[in-house]
Amino acid sequence: MGKSIDERPHAAIRAYLRHRGVEVLEEGWARDSGSIDPIAMDDEELVFVDTATKCGGYDMPREEPDQGRFERIAAAYLAEAEVEVTTS
Repeated sequence: MGKSIDERPHAAIRAYLRHRGVEVLEEGWARDSGSIDPIAMDDEELVFVDTATKCGGYDMPREEPDQGRFERIAAAYLAEAEVEVTTS
């Protein structure tokens, strides 16, 4: 079976993050609250990276990031992850 259309760009993003010294913690994380790929740690900052892949056409879709979606995903991840969180 062939690779999904998302696999190559997601792998490239993870490789770029690792090249920049960012630790990739999760790949393809998905729960009822949503999915995100990858989740990484940059120094002491937890980073949620959202990617979109488009097949065909020349223009990019006009979508505004859904802040509530990111907050739900982050809350779900933090509820189960073993990541130390500090606030300032």
